[in-house]
Amino acid sequence: MKKKTLFSLLLLVLAVLGVNFMWASVNKPHVYINPGHGGHTSNDRNVVVPPFAAGDTSGFWESNSNLKKAFAMRNILWKKGYDVSISRVKNDEEDDLALSTIVALSNASGADVFFSIHSNATGAGDGYRINHPMGLYRGYTGQPEIAGSDSLANCLGGFLLENTSTVWSSKNYIVYGDWTYYPHWGDKVGLGVLRGNRVVSMLNEGSFHDYIPEAYRLINDDYCWVEGWNFTLGADKYFHRLDKYNMGIVTGNIRDDRMLRTASYVMLGDDKRQPVNGAVARLLDASGNVLQSCQVDSIENGIYLFKDVAPGSYQVEVSEPAHFTQTKPVEVKPNASTYCNFDLKRVRNTPPQVVSYSPVWTPDSADRRCNVPIVLQFNWDMDTKSV
Repeated sequence: MKKKTLFSLLLLVLAVLGVNFMWASVNKPHVYINPGHGGHTSNDRNVVVPPFAAGDTSGFWESNSNLKKAFAMRNILWKKGYDVSISRVKNDEEDDLALSTIVALSNASGADVFFSIHSNATGAGDGYRINHPMGLYRGYTGQPEIAGSDSLANCLGGFLLENTSTVWSSKNYIVYGDWTYYPHWGDKVGLGVLRGNRVVSMLNEGSFHDYIPEAYRLINDDYCWVEGWNFTLGADKYFHRLDKYNMGIVTGNIRDDRMLRTASYVMLGDDKRQPVNGAVARLLDASGNVLQSCQVDSIENGIYLFKDVAPGSYQVEVSEPAHFTQTKPVEVKPNASTYCNFDLKRVRNTPPQVVSYSPVWTPDSADRRCNVPIVLQFNWDMDTKSV
């Protein structure tokens, strides 16, 4: 009896000190989620994109997308058999807790790991835009203050980079210690939400929200859900539980195969082409039966998603009245993401016609130099090279 009492006291002391037990991690891991920022105030991040005005809480705010990702992560982790704590469930000033309060709650929760969910910004001018994920933990790079924090960050990175619904400017997941990344803050200052946190912990910058095509995607609920799903895969890898869940997802981006966006903001790679608003995606079984369907929103992102798909072979059919229907095969694996993008060909059911041209010559016109550009405007988008 005396030995049992001493052992119980030892467990209590170790819990107070924030020591995590491997048996807890193996049997039922406990994850603490911090959706960064909150409240739509000066501590938040608002990127103004049409049709939303500055300050419109329906537009892009980092607090909105962080919370959507966190809800998705929490709900999926519950399905996967985890215990979950979360620092906020609303998006108002009252729920925007002080960083020291979040740290105290994390330490008191008994969590095994702590994820702080954010997106990033360059802070540079409009002409410089990048887009990539990044993981941060407390300490110098390669020397985490809490052992395992660097491993947690590295477990997540590959799942984020697999997401081909976005366009990455770098194919590397960058992981830093915050003391290394923010030396100008002073010696060993680092990120407030990691400072004093005794849990294996990291902060993730999932993408760059001041890259405007990404801001449009981050307004989309399904796109945020996928990032939350990818966070759960990072947790599964860290706790060696990737084989514990049997459902997968299918998602991707639907774009026009040639029509370019006309906006002046920086666009990278496939983001230069126009997303197909309102496209309908259907998940079909081998007999052509529709198992799931969804519709792309009208906010310039092209995202579709099918959740909770059993492993197997399927077809994804995408249709939209102004484009030819397209179908692609997909293979779904357990507890994994299947990305399948579509480039739809626009329906052009009449011959192309020249609607304007320059230069316009009349008998009264002065002679033209031979290097004056000839510009033809057609009623259809045309392939410039072949024309």
